[in-house]
Amino acid sequence: MLSGPDEQPLPLPDKDWMTVEDIYDYFAGAIPLDTIRSWIRNGRLPGYQPGKVYIIWRDDFMRFVKNSRIKPDGTTKDGE
Repeated sequence: MLSGPDEQPLPLPDKDWMTVEDIYDYFAGAIPLDTIRSWIRNGRLPGYQPGKVYIIWRDDFMRFVKNSRIKPDGTTKDGE
């Protein structure tokens, strides 16, 4: 789950790897599971598929969240 910009973010699960469902829970269900899977499939969110399940390195997820922040001018960190 995310918090507001002036608050501390809620902690991530205490593990190095996250599942799509962990990310869904982090966002309190606000982001559909299919959207999260799409981010992984199109390379926007780095992930691995060692079988039928996607897994995401926690540090990669936190970098993805940080880089997705919208600046006041409407761009992301990457200038998109």
